[in-house]
Amino acid sequence: MNSEHQGGTMKVGIAGNGTIIPTFIDGAREAGIEIACICGRPASIEKLNALAERFSIPKVYTDYEEMLSSEIDAVYVGVSNYMHYDYSKKALEHKKHVICEKPFTSNYAQAEVLYNICKENHLYLFEAIMNQYNPSLEEIKKAVKEIGEIRIAELSFSQYSRRYQAFKNGEILPVFDPQKAGGALMDINLYNVYMMVGIFGAPLKVTYHANIVKDIDTSGVLVMEYPGFKASLIGAKDCSAPMRFSIHGDLGYIESDQRPSAVNRFKVQMNDGSGYEYEAKEHHQNMFHEMSAFRRMLETDAFDEMMAHLGDSLTVMKIMDEARNQNGILTDFPA
Repeated sequence: MNSEHQGGTMKVGIAGNGTIIPTFIDGAREAGIEIACICGRPASIEKLNALAERFSIPKVYTDYEEMLSSEIDAVYVGVSNYMHYDYSKKALEHKKHVICEKPFTSNYAQAEVLYNICKENHLYLFEAIMNQYNPSLEEIKKAVKEIGEIRIAELSFSQYSRRYQAFKNGEILPVFDPQKAGGALMDINLYNVYMMVGIFGAPLKVTYHANIVKDIDTSGVLVMEYPGFKASLIGAKDCSAPMRFSIHGDLGYIESDQRPSAVNRFKVQMNDGSGYEYEAKEHHQNMFHEMSAFRRMLETDAFDEMMAHLGDSLTVMKIMDEARNQNGILTDFPA
């Protein structure tokens, strides 16, 4: 293993100063990861200093190359979606491991490049996607085997964006910018896709019925087809509705009223009237489980396990490309 921290504390430098950063810091520290520094643009120095003071981060950088040359083991890439690939690639080229915020990249071609760099150089790259590391996912997989032949799955994650009104008024922020890999599919329906891929693997076919405004999907329904059943995945940033996650089998069903990004409880109801409820015994900060998994894999050199997760990221990005291409949404980003 090419990390010098094995047996010690994992030291991470943060790239970015957006709203996700405090959540990452809390989850990482709960998992025993040291936040060594933070980096952003010179124009963001006030935000960087405020975050450093609030979270007692020892060092602030405004030059990414300088941070990559420092004594850190890994980089957390928490910049805008369209910048994930460049920031992750540059860190890997500096032989730093990477935790990249979702979505992994802007398209499949970029994801494949990063995958190959890791494979060839024994570097670790993790996509920060909560539901893939939540212990409840394994419990759901067990429950799926109990409810018979799967016939239908429904996943709904609709959350009105505070930026949507500005978008309607003509201000195109990154989350709704087709030139910056924005849109509801990439930002929010992604969690639904990951849930399906995490449980059932790659689908046979996908069809995306998107609501397109100004060349971007503000909401939509993705249909994923599997042998013997279909899944309906709703993701919206232009409206809100109760969260829902359910899998229907011919012997019973699984249901949760939590958002698919973080299911911690669910109900199993069988056709014969029997059933049970599951709820996680321990409740942690949202990103704790994924950060704990990242630290464990890196410190124990579980490279094959990490690469399997990266394989899932590639599967998801292929789905993202196909769904967006069906609706004329930009996917042609350089790799």
